Amino acid sequence: MGRDIYAGRGRNDLGSTHSNFYGPECWWLSASEYSLNKAGRKIKLTVTEHKILLAFISSNWRVLSRDDLIRLLNKNPDTYTGLEMCLSRLQQKFCSEWGDCRLLRAVRNRGYCLVQNINLARSPAPDLLKSNHSVPGHRRSV
Repeated sequence: MGRDIYAGRGRNDLGSTHSNFYGPECWWLSASEYSLNKAGRKIKLTVTEHKILLAFISSNWRVLSRDDLIRLLNKNPDTYTGLEMCLSRLQQKFCSEWGDCRLLRAVRNRGYCLVQNINLARSPAPDLLKSNHSVPGHRRSV
């Protein structure tokens, strides 16, 4: 019997994670600034935190195992003990900036998954980052 440690991205049993939704509920992961942006708010990220979020949004899987995340950081899963601390600090940064919301959640016996919509911003998109109405083609009245 094979190990089923992943849930396919198409499944919706764990709530929504990332998608192609570009509305006000979408976060943008900056590829150049190591930051997470939404509605004019910016959360500065470390290189490790950036790599972890990039792994989630570029993965074909909804849930990434602890070992897979550690391997993506070019560390040995048998000896590296810093992942949980990194995820905890990332969660704290997110909660301190955005209130009671969570960025990630643990999935028992499987790993971790995103609970926010995050898209990769290859270049800054000031209109999308500053506006409360970040739907493309929608102009905010002043």
